[in-house]
Amino acid sequence: MCTKVEELARVIVGAGADSVQLSYARLVAEAQLDLVRVQDAMVALMNSYLAEVLPPNAAVCGNDITSNSQKEDCIFESDGLIEGSCTQERSMTPTIEILRRLSRLERYERRAISRRRRAMRAFVSHREMCSPAIHPIPQAIPQSSNLPG
Repeated sequence: MCTKVEELARVIVGAGADSVQLSYARLVAEAQLDLVRVQDAMVALMNSYLAEVLPPNAAVCGNDITSNSQKEDCIFESDGLIEGSCTQERSMTPTIEILRRLSRLERYERRAISRRRRAMRAFVSHREMCSPAIHPIPQAIPQSSNLPG
């Protein structure tokens, strides 16, 4: 994981960054990779649940679940499935335990998003603070014969 964090941090800061900018970029990279990990865990949890609930030859047909042999009989319209030939429906009511796990993962996801947001703000703030301020170049003041001196 450390190499992924370092690679992503170097991509974030670009060339010519100082060590402080790189440390801020590491915080952003860590939060981003945490977010990716939790989202992958949520997808894996939902996929494993569906694998347990659905029969091996199941296919999604609109909002219905059918066997693969009946998938060809499903008729679609632009706004969804037309009543008709998808007859073998299965209930996809998730269990309470799966919802609890997803809820925990969602809380962790929100925290990871918040951590990434804070890290990005700190990174941008530091970058703006350290970048040279752009000031207009003063124009030469023409000397007038009316001025003393």
